[in-house]
Amino acid sequence: SNPNLVNFDENNDIICLACHNKEGWVDSAHASEQVANETYNATAASERDFPAGIQVWQAACLNCHDTHTVAGSRRLLREGTTDVPPSGQVIKAGGGTPAIEETCYQCHANSADPYYVLDGSNPQVPDIKSDFQLARHMPITSAEQPANTEVHDIGNTGNSGDGKEMIETPLTLGKGNLMNRHAECTDCHNPHRVTKNRLATDAPSIPAAAGTHDHNLTDGATEHSNLISGVLRGTWGVEPSYGASPFGTLPINYTLKSGVPPQNGSNLVTEAYVTREYQVCLKCHSDYGFDDANPPALGYYAGGTPSGTNGVIYYTNQAMEFQAPIHHQGSPSTNDSGAAGPETASAGYRYWVWMPQLTGYGWRWNKIQHNPSNTMTERCDSNDDSGCSCEECTGPPVGDTFPTGITCGIADINTFASTGMPGNPGSPWDGSLWDGDPSPDTTVTPPYPYTARKCQLTTDYTQNNHRSWHPVMKETGRDASIRKMNANNFLPPFNAAVGSQTMYCSDCHGSDTGTGTVVPDGGEDGSPWGPHGSDNNFLLKGEWSELSGGANDGGSANQLCFKCHDWNQYANAENTNPQESGFRADPVATLWGIGCMIADIPLMRTNLHVAHATIWTGTAGLQCTWCHAAVPHGWKNKALLVNLMDLGPEAGLPTGTVLPGSYNSSNTFGGYTNAPYYLNAKLRIVNFKQSGEWTRQDCEPGGMSMFGCALVP
Repeated sequence: SNPNLVNFDENNDIICLACHNKEGWVDSAHASEQVANETYNATAASERDFPAGIQVWQAACLNCHDTHTVAGSRRLLREGTTDVPPSGQVIKAGGGTPAIEETCYQCHANSADPYYVLDGSNPQVPDIKSDFQLARHMPITSAEQPANTEVHDIGNTGNSGDGKEMIETPLTLGKGNLMNRHAECTDCHNPHRVTKNRLATDAPSIPAAAGTHDHNLTDGATEHSNLISGVLRGTWGVEPSYGASPFGTLPINYTLKSGVPPQNGSNLVTEAYVTREYQVCLKCHSDYGFDDANPPALGYYAGGTPSGTNGVIYYTNQAMEFQAPIHHQGSPSTNDSGAAGPETASAGYRYWVWMPQLTGYGWRWNKIQHNPSNTMTERCDSNDDSGCSCEECTGPPVGDTFPTGITCGIADINTFASTGMPGNPGSPWDGSLWDGDPSPDTTVTPPYPYTARKCQLTTDYTQNNHRSWHPVMKETGRDASIRKMNANNFLPPFNAAVGSQTMYCSDCHGSDTGTGTVVPDGGEDGSPWGPHGSDNNFLLKGEWSELSGGANDGGSANQLCFKCHDWNQYANAENTNPQESGFRADPVATLWGIGCMIADIPLMRTNLHVAHATIWTGTAGLQCTWCHAAVPHGWKNKALLVNLMDLGPEAGLPTGTVLPGSYNSSNTFGGYTNAPYYLNAKLRIVNFKQSGEWTRQDCEPGGMSMFGCALVP
């Protein structure tokens, strides 16, 4: 009655299946003569007592298991130890310590590997071993794992059937004891169930060109997805549930997913079996597999990303980061993203004193700013800003010739004088009134006339703001129209269905790929998909650091971001005719301030990424993390934008903390680093806007705008 079980036939089936009727084996790739049709080489077949010319599907269980196996191996795994075969042989003599991966490496290695068992005539088996030998890789060997021994232990939950599902307890994954952290092939793959299909629910009897997803949408697909393919069929994972939406909110529960997806079955996220890649990843990369208060440290094993890379010390909780609240889809204003809501800042004051000055026209009143007198925010100094409310002195005007202005009178004492009630204790004005003499001369004595202004700033970072995320868990709902952008700012296939598509963790994580693509080198039978290893930190397919995006002379074109985002539309300083970007000036804005005026006005109204790139040219140009979160999984602000006007718990600070302006000796904003999310960040937003409607006034001077923008090196 279960189509995933073998109807055992003693005349045709391997004897193991009489007792071990593994669910899913009947139509797995390893049991398929259409897929596992590689032939053993003569040496390997002879040493294993296999018939000459035997193919993988015919060897069946005995490819990976040996009823008598070698000393040191667990679970009767063939070759599953750290032992090295004797010279001239491809079979181990026994000894060493358990090593599950060595069983897989018999076939999943380079054909030039001295212990490779296939004859190489049909090289479609992915070479996984080579990826695990790259500079950065998962801790696949026991020597790289904290316990220095193989702790992987499927079926240790106490629940019947969890062994065949390859399920382990959270404790075994590292929750409550980081010494248990590990990675083994069967943490992600169930070799009894894998198929060579684009989708795990496709018919195994009709193998596809590969067991991984069709990234290029060549089989009639209309949009990229996050649905698992055949190589993850029948594995186990977890689906997080949330009780609130702000960035930093931890899941309140994880639902365990396991079982074999039925042919042509549902791919809904609510199914009892795994349907999405992230469900596999999150069992280790979230607080399901470690305590959020005690996450794993970077650099805890030799092949890992070194501690301190991009300032990061600990792994982040990716179930928290990738949360994609439904009511944050599209481009709404939300009050629960984690950004600060309406708040009125303390009053700021500005004072001037009128001094007599002899000019070519005689004695004149000269307005001089009292130093130090400006306690305003740099943004809030007039009623011209909708968030700024100001009042000024109301006393008599000074002088009847230039310059003229309103002085402080008796009605202003309680607001502006140090002697007023409540007054301003820091005021330079003691409340003494000017005698009203409009004609300054050498006999004028203090008190000179005073002028003052008081402003209050009301900030609200929830308007036109919402959580943002790369669509790993859920689509964004922000299509090209909502974003006011050209969809082709994304490279294929991500230009096909902006807003409704999803993506895989392995679109970014895996071995190096070519410029402008995340597809592994060599095509379908080339380098493998999956986060096994990379030469880049964080197991990424391209370089990612505080310098990323900076080489707008072409040197950054192969960096991580530009494998999905078209480099020409984001960082090419020579692009004089870019496509429309959601990051562009409001078409009715007429002045963007001195710093921005050095950019080309038409570019500013089309594509401000390219416009900025024309300002900073060469090898040290506009860098991604000046404006965007340094861990771009998901974030509290739209478009993954940082905001130094609204730091919060993600930086170890109260929500709404304003980073004071910070300038170095060259008058350039030095940038703010506070790992993991802030990496030389510079952006200071005072008003979030809908895409395509940004103005200079939306950025606080001293951040990435006006003089601050013009002077950043």
